[in-house]
Order: sequence, then structure tokens, then C-alpha cells
Amino acid sequence: MTKRTNKIITMEFMGHGKITIPKGTTVTNMTAIGIDENYNFINDLSWIEPHANGVKNYSLIHDATYYGIRVNSEDVETA
Repeated sequence: MTKRTNKIITMEFMGHGKITIPKGTTVTNMTAIGIDENYNFINDLSWIEPHANGVKNYSLIHDATYYGIRVNSEDVETA
């Protein structure tokens, strides 16, 4: 059973400005202390665009990986 976003989500995230998460991005319920169905975090970060100069956006990738991008349960579907 795979969970994914059911729409395009645009939000502010940790000082990175507005980020846009594509519809169909996979979601996980894994937290630091195990699986919790009350939390939905973006699992696939391949949609993160590089900076204008072509360098990977390492700071956004870091924050998304170690802090997590949390999305609301109404924005998640099971496939």
C-alpha cells in the first residue's frame, strides 16, 4: 500500500520560501520513533529543483530529509 499526495501542494517551508510538491509524490508515516499514521511526510525528494546556477539545492534537501515536510492527511491518498 503506497501513500501519495492527491494534489499539487504549495507551502512555506523552513525559510526556503514557497515550495511546490507535485501531485503523486510518495508519502511516509515514518517518524523518529517509528511509524505513526497521524503524521504524513514527503518521502520522495526528486522533485526539488536545483538553484538557477545548476547547483543542487542542498539546504532544502537537508531540511526535508532531517526535519521532514509534513502534509495534511486530507492531501494524501492510498494507491
